[in-house]
Amino acid sequence: MPSMRCVIVGSGTLATACGELLRGSGHTIAAVVAPPGDQLWRWAEQAAITCIEPAAVGTALAAATPFDYLFSIASPLILPTALLALPGQAAINYHDAPLPRYAGTHATSWALINREPEHGVSWHLMVAQVDAGPIVAQERFAIAPGETALSLNARCYEAAQRSFASLAEHLNDGTLVPAPQDLRERSFYRISQRPPATGMLRWSHQAGALDALVRALTFGTYPNALGMPKLLAAGQVLLIDTAEAAVATSTAPPGTILALDDQQLVVAAGAGQLHVRRFVGLDGRPLSVGAALGRLGLRPGDCLPDLAPEQAALLTQHHEALCQHEAFWVELLAQLAPLDPPYALTLGTRPQQLETTIPAGPRAFLQALDGADEPGQALLAACACFLARLAGQARADVGLRDQASVAAAAGWPQIFAEVLPLPIALDAAAPFGTALAQLRAARTALAARATHLGDIVARYPELRAAPPRLPVVLDLGPQPAAVEADLVITIAADSSRIGWRSRAGEPGALARLAESLLAFLEALAAAPARPVGVATLLSAAEHRLLLTDWARTARPFPQADLASLLEAQVARTPDAIALRCGGVTLSYAELNAQANQLAHALRARGAGPETIVGVCFERSTNLVVALLGVLKAGAAYLPLDPAYPAERLAYMLRDSAAALVLSEGHLAARFAAGSLPLLRLDAEWPTIARQPTQNLERPHDPARLAYVIYTSGSTGQPKGVLVPHYGIGNMAQAQIETFAIGPESRVLLFASFGFDASVSEMMTPLLAGASLCLAPHEQLLPGPDLTRLLQTERISVVTLPPSVLALLDPAEFPDLATVVSAGEPCPAEIVTRWAPGRIMINAYGPTEATVCTTMAVCTPGHARPPIGRPIANSHVRILDRRLQPLPIGVPGELCIGGAGLARGYLGQPALSAEHFVPDPFAPGARLYRSGDLARWLPSGELEYLGRLDQQVKLRGYRIELGEIESALLQHPAVRLAVAMVREDTPGDRRLVGYVVPVAGQPHAGLAELLRAHLQLRLPDYMLPSAIVPLEGLPYTHNGKLDTRALPAPGAGRRTVGPPPRTPFERTVAAIWVDVLHVEAVGAQDNFFELGGHSLLATLVVSRLRETLQIEVPLSVLMSVSPTVAATARALEAHQIRQAAPAEIEELLATIELLSDPEVAAALEAA
Repeated sequence: MPSMRCVIVGSGTLATACGELLRGSGHTIAAVVAPPGDQLWRWAEQAAITCIEPAAVGTALAAATPFDYLFSIASPLILPTALLALPGQAAINYHDAPLPRYAGTHATSWALINREPEHGVSWHLMVAQVDAGPIVAQERFAIAPGETALSLNARCYEAAQRSFASLAEHLNDGTLVPAPQDLRERSFYRISQRPPATGMLRWSHQAGALDALVRALTFGTYPNALGMPKLLAAGQVLLIDTAEAAVATSTAPPGTILALDDQQLVVAAGAGQLHVRRFVGLDGRPLSVGAALGRLGLRPGDCLPDLAPEQAALLTQHHEALCQHEAFWVELLAQLAPLDPPYALTLGTRPQQLETTIPAGPRAFLQALDGADEPGQALLAACACFLARLAGQARADVGLRDQASVAAAAGWPQIFAEVLPLPIALDAAAPFGTALAQLRAARTALAARATHLGDIVARYPELRAAPPRLPVVLDLGPQPAAVEADLVITIAADSSRIGWRSRAGEPGALARLAESLLAFLEALAAAPARPVGVATLLSAAEHRLLLTDWARTARPFPQADLASLLEAQVARTPDAIALRCGGVTLSYAELNAQANQLAHALRARGAGPETIVGVCFERSTNLVVALLGVLKAGAAYLPLDPAYPAERLAYMLRDSAAALVLSEGHLAARFAAGSLPLLRLDAEWPTIARQPTQNLERPHDPARLAYVIYTSGSTGQPKGVLVPHYGIGNMAQAQIETFAIGPESRVLLFASFGFDASVSEMMTPLLAGASLCLAPHEQLLPGPDLTRLLQTERISVVTLPPSVLALLDPAEFPDLATVVSAGEPCPAEIVTRWAPGRIMINAYGPTEATVCTTMAVCTPGHARPPIGRPIANSHVRILDRRLQPLPIGVPGELCIGGAGLARGYLGQPALSAEHFVPDPFAPGARLYRSGDLARWLPSGELEYLGRLDQQVKLRGYRIELGEIESALLQHPAVRLAVAMVREDTPGDRRLVGYVVPVAGQPHAGLAELLRAHLQLRLPDYMLPSAIVPLEGLPYTHNGKLDTRALPAPGAGRRTVGPPPRTPFERTVAAIWVDVLHVEAVGAQDNFFELGGHSLLATLVVSRLRETLQIEVPLSVLMSVSPTVAATARALEAHQIRQAAPAEIEELLATIELLSDPEVAAALEAA
């Protein structure tokens, strides 16, 4: 069998299938011509076939190695005659119609509109005239009743594959006999030809013809370039999804509504009836008849309007003139980056309206920039720049309604769009003249394409998947219109005034925006050559309020190192209880003495100023003694959480260049093999106890380093934050006052001491003379364990993440006088439950600003509880990307200055310079760019809105998603990885990882493999609760990761396998069902795959302890593969280990008395 060298020009699955058939038959594909990214292109790339872009087809094929056949399959290209002569044998085209009839485009739809009884497909030789060459293969078939464009195209697809296989055989054995077309039978449909009247139903036509039109324009999920069937009703144009002609006849006037309910609309059409079953919204979503017509007030007997012949002709003509530009509009809409309306206008429910007069100076400046035929254009550009600045968007597309778009709609705004997408690419570094020129060019490009059909989104899958929105519309039209948008700004042609109309907004929001716009216009007029990104958005009064009045927070505070502050407190209350842990207490004097003894021992080992000492302890009095001992020696401590993986702890010690490690007991063994000196507090205490108990001499410089805390890093490794003593005393003073902490207070250490909240929870009570209460981690599990601890220890002040507060009952804690919510955004319902009857604080602050920056005393009533005002000696600025201040109510980056700033990041000067920047409003001072999004409220409080980057805050922990992704990618089985936080159940936020494995890696067991991999590298709070293997990551039309298309973990999952069998399995399963809110659980179901995460694991463990009355470590549910069966086996093993020795002896003695068959029978029964 001779091999053919072929070139395929085309796109999609049909061309790919034909290519596969040729290769499978031993032929060679020399090249494919396809759009980059198309399925044919991707297939060719995987097969190592040369890929050619359509624009380069002429030169590329002319220079290619000689080939035998060129196949044009589902290609819109009209190939030049010169190219048709390149193949040595023939150029063959596929056409989805029985040529010579229905040559041209959209053959299947025209055949249905014309109510043809049969259809078919053809393969023909390519000649200069389109679709006119001799037929080389053809297949015909009958059109079935109810056939749609979608189903007929599918049948053509199948026929095309069958007929191509036959064609390939004839080509291969040389038996092909081309048959000339009888061009007298030819019918041709040009590419711009469209259904009459844009698909509007004409009730004077017969019902069967309307039925055929609807079916001809039904393309399912595929693109539809022809238009949607539609009808006019009560002045509205409605898009039809499903309709059919009825057998019954009608004598009513055409257009009469014969019946109407939620399921169908029956209309008289010609002498028959058309039943409309379903409509479609402009966004492509199906609508029931009731949903589509419910508010129009239609009733049986009403008559729907029909188009006059001249109206229909004008619509057809206009549609055919516009359709040549549809690809432009589809691409523009698919790439839309809509301008977000000002945030304050997205809140509330009351519409707002305002008119602003432009002062004479800015008005003259703007009028001078307008061309003679461009009235209002400069003001239009200024408004666009202003709104883009507020939104912080470089690309900010708005809706534009102007004289040209109104004219292009030809009096039919319900059919042709009057509001068009206007792309705005703001170069903040360029002057206003550059923005004006860009806008002028964009408007010229739009005017050249006039407009598009209003149903365009419903017809294209790439638009339906994420319907483009234009929430902000700039209206420069000849007269105001009822434009639907969140914010409509009406611009007077003479630039004298602006009208504002918003659907919603906070009280006073529009007035503040108008004032900001006037300040912006004044700045443009005063300095037109300056970058538009530095033109002020603040009036003089607001500038003074934000940058001066609200920044006045200076207050005296103790400027000493932490050890000195504690020694002063010891002198005041030497006999008061400083520490409580179980039955152990230490007075302030005892704590100070032990810390001093340790400090002397550390000093003897070289610890001193700027020396870093690693500290690794369980929660106990020794932990606090160790930390204070390091500080008293003048050194800085590095917290090493025992729960962290060994690899992470080793990295922290290497990166920090720690001088030694301080630990005890079994934890010390983790560092024994390392190169660093190790001081075992328990083993060496007899020696340490001989050291002096008096305070050490040391520099009292508050700028000295106090501690280094490692936070999650976006580069894949944690980063160390260098925090001096300076801000700790200031923070403690502010918290003592706000939290109402006194000598009688009992404060719980809840946070991990590897997390910066522990600095506040430990040091603030100790500097107030209060009692600090410590407890083992197991007693801090949210639920019954934590409840008992808070009650038993009579805790009066506690700091907890909102996700933990949500699991506790406020009524159970009469001694709890102050509750602090911190670590993650606090929902309003938490404030509603916890604030009554006690002090409730919503606190905010990053590690880089010494734990606490702002605090709010919470009261119910806020939809989003504010984070309050800056603490004393701290200030906050809300700035844009160019560090320009933003007005009240406008979101921006929360930047922090004042006493609490860290030095920077250990060993990372570039990262430090990126985040710690000079304060542009206070010479010589610094600001920390937090990456948090926030805004000022008119009250002077701050509202936290989220993050500007990939960092998330989850259950009180700060997590860089990039570090999780980097850890996943370190595994050789992973090709691509994405981490995200999902909230598939309201209030239940959890980490989920998505991975695309390398070729050949099975999905089965991959999640468990990767979880084991991550456990060696990441702390528990960074472990994804689920890892989902995918064939590939989903992307939007413009190439961005489509996070909305990522499946929920366990989507489509069914409980399979054996049910729980043993008593332990049934107990575990029952608790999982209750905690995870699932219907049933099988013995082999995985806790994390069912939706579990670390917080829910603590609930499960608490429930297991209560039910089984045995100690259950959290590790039971944080293992690699925690199934019901595996968890039950672990529980059984723990129960045996915890059994009393006497009970075990009795059991063994009983077994000794049994025969082997009796033992076997007992085991079988168990």
